[in-house]
Amino acid sequence: METRKVAVLLGAVMVSLAAIMVLVDTAKAVPLPSHIFFGDVTVGGAPAADGLTIEACIGGVNYAKSTQGTTTTKAGTYGTQGKSDDFQVRADDTGTPALEGGVNGQTVVFFVKGVQATTSPSAVTFKSAEITRVDLSVTSVPSTFTPGCAPPPEVTPTATATRTVTATATTVTAPGGGVIIVPATETPTPTATATAAATATAIVSPTATATATPVSVVPKTTLPAEVTLSPNTTVRDDQGNVIQMTPGGVISLKTEAGVNRITLPFALPIGRTVGTLFDPVSGVRVERLANGQTLVSMPVKDAAGKVQMTIKATLDALTGTGTTATGVITKLEMEIPPTTVNLALTGPVEVSISAILNQMPQGASIQVSISKEPDTQTRSSFVLAATGAGTEITDIGFSVNIIKENLDQVVGAATLKMKVGKAWVDTHGAQNLRGFRKGDDGKIEILETKFIGFEGESALFEIVSPNGLSVFALVALKRPPVIQPTPTATPVRTPTPTATPAPTPTAVATPRPTAVPTVTPTTVLAAPTATPPRIVPTPTPTALVAVTITPQPSPTATAVPAAGFPVGGIIGIVLVVLAVIVGGVLGFLWRTGRLGRRG
Repeated sequence: METRKVAVLLGAVMVSLAAIMVLVDTAKAVPLPSHIFFGDVTVGGAPAADGLTIEACIGGVNYAKSTQGTTTTKAGTYGTQGKSDDFQVRADDTGTPALEGGVNGQTVVFFVKGVQATTSPSAVTFKSAEITRVDLSVTSVPSTFTPGCAPPPEVTPTATATRTVTATATTVTAPGGGVIIVPATETPTPTATATAAATATAIVSPTATATATPVSVVPKTTLPAEVTLSPNTTVRDDQGNVIQMTPGGVISLKTEAGVNRITLPFALPIGRTVGTLFDPVSGVRVERLANGQTLVSMPVKDAAGKVQMTIKATLDALTGTGTTATGVITKLEMEIPPTTVNLALTGPVEVSISAILNQMPQGASIQVSISKEPDTQTRSSFVLAATGAGTEITDIGFSVNIIKENLDQVVGAATLKMKVGKAWVDTHGAQNLRGFRKGDDGKIEILETKFIGFEGESALFEIVSPNGLSVFALVALKRPPVIQPTPTATPVRTPTPTATPAPTPTAVATPRPTAVPTVTPTTVLAAPTATPPRIVPTPTPTALVAVTITPQPSPTATAVPAAGFPVGGIIGIVLVVLAVIVGGVLGFLWRTGRLGRRG
């Protein structure tokens, strides 16, 4: 009889454990409900015909679905009010690192048979578990359906299996010298579906399938060390006198002993300076700036006469030597004019580039191309950098690839001005856009990105790259990145331990004379107790050094993907319940006298 009771209790233990483990699995991540939409659809002011495909796109991806198997129009409408199985926009599963649906606050863009629709209300945002009426209208629809945005990625539910992260991490620099700790590659446990890892990569950047062939905006162009002027060149000195050009007519740029110098072929009297110059053939121009300096602009053209770039030299003055006009360059830069490319899913984009040249290189060249996304390896590096910054990539507007020859050692800071469609910016939010850079050494930087404003249907951004030219991308993030400041104060404060001996004699000497005239027992005890502890910790740099240990946020970044109920807390609950149950069983056996008996 007693044995049977023990068996019953042990069975209860097993059932309790099973129930607890079910709760653990259930608590890990609860999928959020979809956002349900319905409304009227008109084409050219008339009710839409049946069977027109309706797309609801977030970040260039169509997340519309229906358990009825269709998301098309019927009797001039789509969806049915109050029916969750008619037209839904799926929500993102917060328990996975991938992006499978909408996030509250994101803009939803509707398409009718591939044509972007005008919505009523005009602004539609995603909100999980909401039911919203949104009427759609288009002026016309094509005879053939072409998707307005990319299809949703396939998501394997088991991709939320436990993930293990290796302890090593990669350091990524951020604007202002900030540092982002990028955790090592996360790998699913062996029990996870093998395809989950592959789809997770694709989901982070849903528009990967729309990557277009790179469009060359600047073919391989050589930076000239000399520029030939035409006989039609007109030059005047600072007094307005016309100056004769020396035969040969060549402008030279040279770097000698670390000094950049420009020389013009004009017989300018000694001590006189060049006022203006213009060559209608080459486009070379010299002008005086408002601050009194002189600017020399030298366009670099292709065979068809199109300007591919302009070399600009700023100097205090071009001074005459009797046979030439020469001056020391104070600023040398290269400018690539704005170029527009029309990309799928992003629309027209534009980029212009300027970069500082530390010197005029010999035999250097540059070429620039634009594509929807960078190559696969670079995109993966960007994804990892975003993860390390506590966010993830939802889309990439476009990528700029700059290939250089003999320029790496002479190019300084660069500035990129990028234009992208206003609709794309509205979808992702200007505050979530950042410029990413991959250097020639593979180092990833999240760059300072300034939103200038809107120009018509375009949005203008400015990106500053302190480390020069390479591969860039304008990236939309799920949330702004978390930037950890670098410990720039550490080198300054480290030597300060030399201040420690100074307070020591002062602290010892001060209490002794004070202690004698005062109440002897109390003051002598109070002086060593209160004074030394307060003096010693103040100059000690230990606390300052502790602040500079920036890897401290690393545990936070590791824990971010594990959204849902804290597993550590569940394990603690399991252990407590186990202890209570086992204690009860042992107590029962002790009271019945069966503990320790044989047979």
